[in-house]
Formats: sequence, C-alpha cells, structure tokens
Amino acid sequence: MRYPAIVTREGKYDVAVFHFADGSECASQAGPGESIEAMAAEALEGRLRSYLGDRETPPHPARISARRKVLWVSVPAQLAAKIAMRWTRESLGLSQGDLARRMGVTRQQVVKWESPKSNPGLEVLDRLAHAMNATLDVRFEH
Repeated sequence: MRYPAIVTREGKYDVAVFHFADGSECASQAGPGESIEAMAAEALEGRLRSYLGDRETPPHPARISARRKVLWVSVPAQLAAKIAMRWTRESLGLSQGDLARRMGVTRQQVVKWESPKSNPGLEVLDRLAHAMNATLDVRFEH
C-alpha cells in the first residue's frame, strides 16, 4: 500500500502534501539536512494511525496528476494490513460485530485487530480474509 505526496520547494524547505480521496490533506516539511522522504513517511504513518486510534476509517489516497513531482510513500505492512482489513469490511457492509460472528470471536477482538497497537499475525489475517470472502496477498517488492 502506497500513498502519493506532491513535493514542492518553499524557500529552504521541501514540502510534501498527501491528498486523500475524501478531500483532506496531510503535510510534512523537511529543512536543510533533513530527508523529505523520512519526514513524509512519519507524517503519513502518524495520520493513518490516528484515524484507526479514533476508530475512524483511514481515507484512500487521491489520484495525483503525473505532471507533478510525486513521492510515493509505502505504508508499513502491519498498518497497511489493518487499513485493508477495515476498507474490505466496510466495502462489504459488515460491522465489526458481523465480522466477529462470521469468525466466531467477540466484537472486541475485531476492534483490537483494527486498532493501531495490535499485531495480528498471518494466521489471523488469513482467517479474516476467509471470513470476508477475500484473498490475502503477501508480496515482497523492491
């Protein structure tokens, strides 16, 4: 899972702005000697974690025109799995309780798996995918 950021130069600062499909934005800046890539990744991860921590659905990335300088930032796998789980569950019209019943677990367990502090393993992710009639795709990309 990756999100694009538009990178511009403002004085001595590099600025990266993530535009989300819901119209919201997230921005980061890097001064001299700082990495805009690292600062943007930290800002994006923090924003996505805050959505999950507030029990809100993180927005999808917006489509960005290729005519601009774009920085693609990968979401850490553990966080990306939780976001993908949430997007899939909601796209199916399932509540956390509905998913819990399909899996034979409590709603609190599903809430925990969607929280930013949990670490569901591959077995759990595979069970979640099966309960949502979805596939779990694990890839290594370079």
